[in-house]
Amino acid sequence: MKCDVPAGFIPHLLALALLAAPLGPAAAAGALPAAAPASAPSTWPPPVLAKTAWPVTGGNIQHNCRSPYAGPERPTLKWHMADFDKHFGIAMRSVTIGREHTLYVAGGMAGMYAIDTQTQKVKWTLRTAGQDTGKGAWKEPWVEDAATVAADGTLYVASENGFLYALAEDGAVRWKFAETYHLHSTPTPYRDGSILVPSEDAYLYCIGPGGRLQWRFQFHARPLGTTTRDSLPTYDAAGTIYFTGNGALWAVSPDGRQVWSDRSGEDKANGPAMGKDGTLYWMTHKNGQLLATTPQGKRRWSARLPNIFERNIALGADDTLYVGSGDGNLYAVSPADGTVKWKFNVGSPRYFGGVKSDALVDARGVIYAYAYDGTLYALYDRGDRAEEKWRFSLGIQDTFYPGVGLALDADGTLYLASSAAQGGTFVLVAIQDKQDAAGKE
Repeated sequence: MKCDVPAGFIPHLLALALLAAPLGPAAAAGALPAAAPASAPSTWPPPVLAKTAWPVTGGNIQHNCRSPYAGPERPTLKWHMADFDKHFGIAMRSVTIGREHTLYVAGGMAGMYAIDTQTQKVKWTLRTAGQDTGKGAWKEPWVEDAATVAADGTLYVASENGFLYALAEDGAVRWKFAETYHLHSTPTPYRDGSILVPSEDAYLYCIGPGGRLQWRFQFHARPLGTTTRDSLPTYDAAGTIYFTGNGALWAVSPDGRQVWSDRSGEDKANGPAMGKDGTLYWMTHKNGQLLATTPQGKRRWSARLPNIFERNIALGADDTLYVGSGDGNLYAVSPADGTVKWKFNVGSPRYFGGVKSDALVDARGVIYAYAYDGTLYALYDRGDRAEEKWRFSLGIQDTFYPGVGLALDADGTLYLASSAAQGGTFVLVAIQDKQDAAGKE
C-alpha cells in the first residue's frame, strides 16, 4: 500500500561529524545547596503531564513507549504534510501530542513546529537561537525531542544551544534557562513541578518554576566531555531519579545526591524505560548492550544485539523489550534474562538499514515500527515469533541515520515525522483506520 505523497523523495546519505567524548564517568554531588526532599505522592504516576495521548517522548513518565489506546486495524492515509519549510538543517524527529488538536514536531536545526491536526497547518514555530546562546564553543540550534507537555499546559523544549525553553501553548516564551550546554535529552516534569534535564556539561539539572535552578548533580569529572543524547529521566514513587549519562545509569535522590551508579563500560547510553516492577532497561550505542538494573542498583542482566544505536526501548504489558536494529530486524527480548524471544526482518542489513523508529506498543499489544525503506509495520507478539498484522509503505527511502519517534492519538491515529536526509525531503504523516476514514466520507 502506497501513500499518495509528493514526488522527489530521493534518498540522501548524510556524512556526519561526531564529537568524541572521553571515557570513565566520575560522580560528584552538586555544588549548589540541595533542595528539601518532597513528600511521596499519594498516586503513581503523579499527574505532572498533560492528559493527552502522547505528551512526552516515550509516551509517559516511565518512557516505556506504550500507549493506552489502540492503533489502526487497517491502515490508510489520513493526511500528510511534506516539505512545508525550507529551513537549513531541517531534520524531522520525534512527535508529541498536545491539547487543542496540536502536534509538536522536533525539526533539528529548524527548531520545533506546532501543527494543527484538523487543518494540517503550522500554528507556530520555535526557532532556537544559535551561536550567541548557552555556554561552550559549539552551540547549534538543534532540537532533538518535541515538546514535553506538562499538566498545566506549559511546553518544555530542550535545544543543543544550551537553553531549556518554557513556552505557552501559543508558542510565547515564558522563560528560558541558559546555564547548560548541549541539551540532547528529554525534559521530564518532576513530582514537585520542577523539570529534570541532563546536560552535556556533566550535570543533571533540576529547574524550578520561573526557570530558577533548584539543584544540580555532577555525574562526570570533566565538563563538556560527556554524552547525554537520548537520556530519558524518570523516577519512582519515592522520588528517586534515574537517568543515563556518559555510558552509565545514575540514581539520584530528590535533593540531588547520588544514590548509586551502574556503569556500562562505554561512553554513550540512552534510556531508561521503567518496567512495572521498577526495573530500569537501558542500552548503549557502540557495542549494542541492553541492560537491566534494579531500583537498588543491582545489574540483573546484560545482553548484546547487533547494530542498535539511538533507539528508545518499548516495553510490552509483560515488560518484553522491543528494540529496532540496523541489522534489518526488530528484536523482542525477555525481561527475565535478556534472551532474544524472536526477531522480525524489516529489510536488508546495510549501513543505515533496518528499523529507524522507536517501537510503539498499543493497548492491544500491537507493536509498530518504521523501517529505513519507508515501510511502517504492525506486528503481534506470539511468544516465540512475530506475526505481521499489516505493513504500510510511505513510498520513500529514508536514509538519514538518526531515529524517529511514533505517536498514537486517542482516536487511533498514528503520527510519524521523518526525514530522508538532514535538510532534505521530509514528511509528517497521519495514518488512520480505513473504517474511520469511510465513516467520515
